Amino acid sequence: MKIRFTIIIVCVAFVIGTAVGFWVSSYFASRVMEFGTIQTSLNAVSMAYAPLKLLKSDRPEDATKVLELELDSSLKNIELVSATLKRPDILTNTAVVGARALK
Repeated sequence: MKIRFTIIIVCVAFVIGTAVGFWVSSYFASRVMEFGTIQTSLNAVSMAYAPLKLLKSDRPEDATKVLELELDSSLKNIELVSATLKRPDILTNTAVVGARALK
């Protein structure tokens, strides 16, 4: 009788632990995903703000310079990531090839 009671307690504890662990991990995973989504959105806003502000104030040359600097910086980052991860296929992406052609 003691062994059966112990097995039942262990099984109940396992089920409760599994449920709590699943809830905690899904809660924190959703928080991480939320943070990533917010950061991506904010990054897009900050990238578009300066050139658009310059264009609206009739300074297209300055806007073009800002966009060229951002593109050069992004290409250098992609090249660094490609070299670090040993993934030359990243550099054959259509957007990367097209961006290099604009230089």
